[in-house]
Amino acid sequence: MKKYIFLLFTFITISAFSQKEIFILDSLSKKPIEYANVNFIGSDKGTYSNTNGISKIPLEIKKISISSVGYEKKIISKFSDTIFLTPKVIELPDVFIRPNSKSVLGKEKSKLYIGFNSNSKSVIFVKKIILNDNVNLLKAHFDLINNKVSKKFRLLIFDVNKKNKPGNNILNTDIISEIKSNEKNITIELNDFDISLRKGIYFLGIEIFELTNENKEPPIKIGCYKSSNKNKSFFKPVFNDDSDWNTIKTYNGKKDYSFNFYLSIQK
Repeated sequence: MKKYIFLLFTFITISAFSQKEIFILDSLSKKPIEYANVNFIGSDKGTYSNTNGISKIPLEIKKISISSVGYEKKIISKFSDTIFLTPKVIELPDVFIRPNSKSVLGKEKSKLYIGFNSNSKSVIFVKKIILNDNVNLLKAHFDLINNKVSKKFRLLIFDVNKKNKPGNNILNTDIISEIKSNEKNITIELNDFDISLRKGIYFLGIEIFELTNENKEPPIKIGCYKSSNKNKSFFKPVFNDDSDWNTIKTYNGKKDYSFNFYLSIQK
């Protein structure tokens, strides 16, 4: 029995020293940054910082990139115990909104639910939204089903790049929530965040954490509807710098579908 205890202790000791810890903090407030993306450069893996801003990095990783909503991205090759991220100045435009003109934009009826799994720790899913007026965002809605344990997710809104794909995340506030086991249809209240957008093209997105699943059944299923525009919905793994945005058609080789993501707005 003593032999087994010794072997177990040795294994735990080796595991503990096979990683290094870094603290990710706000450079101004010195507060920890939760759910910062830590990408292991040169691999398709990565991790997140925890509630205390701590991230564990395998010793064999020599270079990482760190990013978080509202902060400048940082690439690190010489590790220190503490990494400071600089807040990014993102000025959303002042938008004149007429009172009491609320509506729902982009809502469709889901025709099927497509299951998603990934070798990446997390995946971003987006749908193109065209705004014909200046708007305030009241709510964001995502038609999906969580088949497994509770998962955290992050709201994202991208502008459009020259290739008509998602460009930069324009939010300056990290909006993180949770979808519980077997929960369906997420609604995120946005009144308190004062998000105003000018008319134009955007991508409404959701970054789902801990999507990897070893079982055959996919942990997430997303409601979709038929679309004549194959460039309306995209997805990509978070921890893979070389990965491009995929459409559902490139994923399954079948018909063009779009994610049933939509907004409640005031214009």
